[in-house]
Amino acid sequence: MDYLPLLGGLIGAVAVGVYIYRRARVAGETCDCTDRVDGKVVLVSGANCGIGRQVARELALRGARVYLACRSRTAARQAADSIINETSNTSVRPLQLDLNSLASVRRLVHEFRQVESQLDILINNAGCFYCPPSLTEDGFTVTFQTNYLGKDICVNSVDPGNVNTDIYRHYRELNTFHVRLLRRLLMRTPWEGAQTVIHCAVSSKIDGVTGQYFRDCTIADANPLVRDRALAQELWRTSERWTGLSPL
Repeated sequence: MDYLPLLGGLIGAVAVGVYIYRRARVAGETCDCTDRVDGKVVLVSGANCGIGRQVARELALRGARVYLACRSRTAARQAADSIINETSNTSVRPLQLDLNSLASVRRLVHEFRQVESQLDILINNAGCFYCPPSLTEDGFTVTFQTNYLGKDICVNSVDPGNVNTDIYRHYRELNTFHVRLLRRLLMRTPWEGAQTVIHCAVSSKIDGVTGQYFRDCTIADANPLVRDRALAQELWRTSERWTGLSPL
């Protein structure tokens, strides 16, 4: 008996099943907004790969002037060159930003102010996960400073979902062959993860909306703690003290 047709049919059925499952339960919503952002000034951190690169590329396609803020200036320059080639938008510029150094954050702000008088869209994308325990030059844990203090600012919060990016590079158990295969099947791609970020950056439907939590291109329920104004004010004051910022 020839089992090849049966095997081929089984593989095909599994592939279709995985595709349907991914579309229904994994991929999430796609930003269907066609608004352009011609001439808008955009800064995207962690823009050399993953979600950040997808967002930067899309905003460049929509006419923005895009700055790529990356830990490695070389990586930022390579990403900028690549996005320029893909979009024909020559207004894509590299910047160096190491969120583990508050001095680096200040240098980026100084450098940015030398060439721009305003910032229209800020994408705080850079982050880390499961980093080896260590302290930054400012005395904070790497994870805390990278994910919070280095980009201490009030904005809309976006949940991109579980996205298969390099953010898991320090988590050894998630980088075995079999787990990496499962990640490809059961997690969003960077392009899929970028959709809600793009929606919040470009959609005229949410002009003036701030302080919200977005998931799958719509406002979602957030942890009730984020609505505690007294707690928020105390966190802001503490963050100002830690970062050396002057009270607003």
